[in-house]
Formats: sequence, C-alpha cells, structure tokens
Amino acid sequence: MTAKGKEQCARLQSAFCHHDEIDVVFASPLRRTIQTAALSFGPVLSRQEVPFVLLPALQEVSNIACDVGVADTGAQVHEFLAALFAHGELDFDVAKVDASAVTDGWNSKVGRSPDMMSVGMLTKRCGSKATGRMRRRPFRSGQQT
Repeated sequence: MTAKGKEQCARLQSAFCHHDEIDVVFASPLRRTIQTAALSFGPVLSRQEVPFVLLPALQEVSNIACDVGVADTGAQVHEFLAALFAHGELDFDVAKVDASAVTDGWNSKVGRSPDMMSVGMLTKRCGSKATGRMRRRPFRSGQQT
C-alpha cells in the first residue's frame, strides 16, 4: 500500500466514531483490502473478541492482475500477512485473521459479473458468517461515520 493509501486509512480511523460498535471485520483476501481493513479498523481489531474474517465472496469481479490475489489458500495468506505491515504498524496480532474460507480456486472469476455485487447477492454469497452479523447491526439511515 502506498504512503497516500496509509494516510487515507489513518484519516478514516480517526474520523470514524463507531469503532466500539463493530463486532466483526470482513475483507476480501486481496492484499489491499486486508491492509485497508487492518489500518482503518485497528482500534476494532485490537479488541481480542473481534474477529477479522477474509471472505472470498467479497472480492473484485474483474480479472485484471490487481483483482486476482496472490494466495490460493488460507495458509498462503498467512504466509504473506506479516510482510504487509511495518513493525509496530498494527495494534493487533495478524494471527487473528481467519482465512479459513480462502480455498483453492477462490479467486476464479468464472461465472462472476458486476451484477453479483448487489447487497442481496453478497449476502447470499457470503453465507451465514456475514449474514447473521449484518442483521444484528443494521446500518441506520442518517448515521455518521
């Protein structure tokens, strides 16, 4: 992630006033989304009880190189996690990242289209891990970030 991207994450982290209300953080298994979530929601992820879950269903649908990912399995994700962050950059241990849903073939774009990115389709594709949590904490219109 570029210095500008890290700066944007730091600004989001400072401006976001609901860190104590989040009980799970989801990201796709792409490096940039892992970095963005980790750097933007560090105060949330520093709470031991808050899981950080990688869900392949949240990935980009294009097949250009930056949207495909470099790891084929959860074990491979864990191999590169520590290298994504400078020493002391995170307030939590990257070992907490749950990459169990990252299985061989997760990054295939076959059968995916931009239409699949609707909230309804994402809910169906993400399964019960995400669905239950999204229903418990719905976004309320007018909430400030």
